[in-house]
Amino acid sequence: DILLDITALSNRGLLGALDCAVESGRQILIGYSEAGEYWPKETDWKKLKKELFDNKSIAEIVDKKPWLFGHEHHIQLIPGYEGYDSAGCGRALIAFLPFKCARLNAVLNQEDYSEFLFIAGRPRLYENRWRLAAQKKINEPITKTFNIKTMSTFSYRNTFRQLSAILLKDDSLFYKYNIHLAILGSKLQTVGCWALCNILKSITVVTSIPEKYYPEGFSEGIGTSWVFRLTSPRV
Repeated sequence: DILLDITALSNRGLLGALDCAVESGRQILIGYSEAGEYWPKETDWKKLKKELFDNKSIAEIVDKKPWLFGHEHHIQLIPGYEGYDSAGCGRALIAFLPFKCARLNAVLNQEDYSEFLFIAGRPRLYENRWRLAAQKKINEPITKTFNIKTMSTFSYRNTFRQLSAILLKDDSLFYKYNIHLAILGSKLQTVGCWALCNILKSITVVTSIPEKYYPEGFSEGIGTSWVFRLTSPRV
């Protein structure tokens, strides 16, 4: 068997690592450790509401905070998952919401999209559920007029099921547009995206890569660790 620990893999590296593991023909186990505490912390989020002045939005304030990553990003197609656009069809973007609005903005500025679907992550632990509302609020300048789906950050199978249901129902975005998928969510959500895109190979997978990271502003400690078998979409 192969045990692939995805805890510290970047989203853009994760798809290639899964490909290599599956190509071995062996049984694949996925290892993942939750952080003890994620950034931004709840205390930081509560302080933000006291910093609103001069008509600034929470999104503007968060983008300038030394959390996670900086304001500048560049866009990259994921090797092997460039998909293809059919002539005569517009593009629709399905994007997992990040914790800094600038990261999503970079994706939007790269292409012209006719339709959007945004996905907000619902944490596994009850004490982290505040992050769902915070994520929606941070990205509100972009998402306020569009549909937002809520999806677990933890279950890759749930991500696969929900995205499949969204894209394969009658009269869905998949049958009207060329689909671009921005993997800006959790690691396990990205595993679910990988599984889906191995079946729907026309989907173009993109990510937004920060030019600067704040190592001290990512996460602290180690929470629960998990190991589970990967169900591969490949025959």
